[in-house]
Amino acid sequence: MESNVIVALDLEDLREIEERVKELSSLTKWFKIGYQMISSIGIKESVRIVKSFECNVFLDMKLYDIPNTVSKAIKNLTKLDIDMITIHVSGGPKMIKEALNSVDNKSKVELLGVTLLTSFSEEEAKKIYNQEDTIDIVKKFVRIGYDAGLRGFVCSPHELKPLKKEFPDCYFVVPGIRPSWSFKYDQERFATPYEAKLNGATYIVVGRPVIKPGNNLKPTDALKSIIEEFSK
Repeated sequence: MESNVIVALDLEDLREIEERVKELSSLTKWFKIGYQMISSIGIKESVRIVKSFECNVFLDMKLYDIPNTVSKAIKNLTKLDIDMITIHVSGGPKMIKEALNSVDNKSKVELLGVTLLTSFSEEEAKKIYNQEDTIDIVKKFVRIGYDAGLRGFVCSPHELKPLKKEFPDCYFVVPGIRPSWSFKYDQERFATPYEAKLNGATYIVVGRPVIKPGNNLKPTDALKSIIEEFSK
């Protein structure tokens, strides 16, 4: 079985990481590597583990810095065997274009633009970005990224539907996924796998509901349930 469900490996213990990838790789071929994993076992080891099970790497680093620094980082990171990597759209058009130009023509890696974190509530987003609605903030970010050349974006399921309508040639990777049986944790703008599918998600990203599911569920049972719901 293959799916467009990306499991976020927000773990620190090397043995546990390997066990999770081993048991879940029969259900999905996509795994997210983020700061928690990188800061504990290192980026090369993180990529090695996922690739050793012939799976795809979604490297979620949300790169955000001056254009030259991001460009150098992209050149180094794309030497690793990764499939998708994130940059933050708020870095601006120059940074985005430099990042895109840094990807070797022979590389298969896709650059994705991160818009607004799913942990932001409407009120928090309003205070920081001085706009009433999160959709206006996210649309602005996607427009900046689109005009700079990006066609893949990371956004919450709440803003997804109007984005799909306005940017039909783009694809969207959607975190903030919480099945009805899962805890909300620190997510503020979230939806179920089925709701994300209805709104047009290309990929969904799920971490704690899979790797720490609770409710006496095993990680494999939790992931299978999410894949089935996203595939309806």
